[in-house]
Amino acid sequence: MPRFHDRTSRRRWVGVPRRPQREPFEAIADAIERDIVGGRFAPGARLPTHRATAERFGVAVATVSRAYSEVQRRGLSNARVGRGTFVRGAARAGREAVAERVDLTVSSLEPLRHAAEIFQRLVCVTPRDDALLRYPPVAGLPAHREAGAAWLRGMGVDCPAERVLITSGAQQGIAATLTALVEPGGVVLAESLTYHGVRALAQTQRFRLRAVELDSEGLIPDAVAAAARESGARVLYCIPTLQNPTSTVMSAARRTALIEVARAHDLTIIEDDVYGTLVPEVPRLAALAPERTVYIASAAKALAAALRIGFVAAPEPVLPRIEHVLAATTLGAPALLAEAVHRLIADGVADRIVNWKRHELAARQEIVAHWCTGLAIHTHPVSQNVWLELPAPWTADRFVARAQVEGVLLTAASAFAIDAPAPEAVRFSVGPPETRADLERALRMLQMLLRNENIARPVI
Repeated sequence: MPRFHDRTSRRRWVGVPRRPQREPFEAIADAIERDIVGGRFAPGARLPTHRATAERFGVAVATVSRAYSEVQRRGLSNARVGRGTFVRGAARAGREAVAERVDLTVSSLEPLRHAAEIFQRLVCVTPRDDALLRYPPVAGLPAHREAGAAWLRGMGVDCPAERVLITSGAQQGIAATLTALVEPGGVVLAESLTYHGVRALAQTQRFRLRAVELDSEGLIPDAVAAAARESGARVLYCIPTLQNPTSTVMSAARRTALIEVARAHDLTIIEDDVYGTLVPEVPRLAALAPERTVYIASAAKALAAALRIGFVAAPEPVLPRIEHVLAATTLGAPALLAEAVHRLIADGVADRIVNWKRHELAARQEIVAHWCTGLAIHTHPVSQNVWLELPAPWTADRFVARAQVEGVLLTAASAFAIDAPAPEAVRFSVGPPETRADLERALRMLQMLLRNENIARPVI
């Protein structure tokens, strides 16, 4: 699993050796566990006979017997003499189970208390606003670009409306920017643990991601310089503020050093700042180097997931290329949705939602601090995400599977890691549970799992 290691007064993420090859019975037990978690075998169902399973996997019956004993040891089944082996429900064993499934995989906190104010902005649209029913300009209606520029100024990015593009969410903004800047087969530098959406874009758009080493502040400038020299890359994608998945926030000094490296190696920076509203006080890379930074913000993350409107601020030479990609893909973001965001910003509701999110996330992070005492976590007082390094002998895949059996959904490190093997870690998000009590129940369950080494440890 990754860990922080002191070296020359800074802490680096360090990888781990590959796992030893597993015994055949363990592999069979893992497959049965996946079948149970995936719903192939429902609670109460009888597992196939030892002989049938031996034929399925092409092994001896004795190997299957060991596998079934391992499945039972993991708390997933019960053997009944003379009747067979049956799947248990979510293992309780004297523990309080999560009453309903809690999905901690989505990095989102929805402002349900502000729902009426959000919907009211849609109701206020009148027949006089008939331009909202037409195809908008590819870059967005002028009023919407002005609203975007005002929103970005609140983040410290002073950009004229003429250099702001309206997109269908930050994801489209990232995709359009990468398409405009990177040829198929090209190289993009990124944090070694990065947003999984960019990994997906690399596959679909056929460019290569080059991993850059991280430490407790995010990207290491010397590592960026080395990667740029070795790969010839001219584009750097990064999340300096509340990095996903590690929640690190890059210091002002580190940002200045990163800009110096970008200038020395002629790197164009894509600054993904979808969480930036939660930490507005740090300087943005786009403010420090507006001539080489494409800045991307999101109303979906800052306000509500359904408001899929993104703002892309780009340098003058790059702007037409991104706009051309938008024209070729969507012909412009939905004007009605952009109008709702415009009105939320103009009326001050957007600021109230952001302030509420900061307060609520701070309260939820206090719950995390309580229930994760003694665990290797990395997060921030107002972050939506928590990075959890798993103690031995847990592996990320097994922990995610076991947590799902207990009704808690997590994301394994493999979803974020550019290089293999992925660290033995998971990311969970504090925003999805409807109440703080729901979050607390889920964290209590995770803590109890982590304490149960019998489930995690392979049989020898």
